[in-house]
Amino acid sequence: MDHKAEVLPTLCAGEASGLRKISTMRQQNRGLPVSEGGIVFLGTKPPAMHAFKLAGRNTVITRMHVPQAYSAYSVPDPDWITLHIPISWDGTYVFDGREARAGEAFLTNSPNGYTTTGENRDALTLGPRRDALEAAMRSLLGRCADSFDFRASVLRPSPVLMRAIAAQINAAIEAEASQEARQELHFMHEVVERDFLDVLALEFRTALRSNSKYNGLRRRAV
Repeated sequence: MDHKAEVLPTLCAGEASGLRKISTMRQQNRGLPVSEGGIVFLGTKPPAMHAFKLAGRNTVITRMHVPQAYSAYSVPDPDWITLHIPISWDGTYVFDGREARAGEAFLTNSPNGYTTTGENRDALTLGPRRDALEAAMRSLLGRCADSFDFRASVLRPSPVLMRAIAAQINAAIEAEASQEARQELHFMHEVVERDFLDVLALEFRTALRSNSKYNGLRRRAV
């Protein structure tokens, strides 16, 4: 069964989306706030992965398409928060032991990282730095707050956030001279990133009021 979350209608897997062919998770994690990660391919198809990476000082946006059935894990830097947004997949897509449904996203900041399994999956990962996001949220709220509750949660990203992500990706792709010169890591301008953090602050302020908490599987237990 094919699943699609209608969140990025302007982007699709392949050359038009700006995805760059990669061969290893180490290559994908290079330049990102990731402590470690790995992937195991299942089945008989030859391994193939395509990815996109956009990074600022306080924000990271990545996209990865994996055609084969696989099992993977990732351990982000503890100072960063991860919002994992599945776009499309075949069969069952599992994040930290929980089966994904169309339109859902998974918030995590576990020091053990997170695990994913799936087949023919296309997914976004949004990574704001915790202190920068909290500062933007305090500014939005107009008051002081000691901390915010970023425990493992299931969210439904708003159309405003998804349009903002698509705009950042499309702007980076349009700035490329050619597909042959496609960069391994795109960079987000400081002013653009500040505006994007404001969108994130509004998104998290709304989402944290009504999100559904869950207990994810620890990577070492898996």
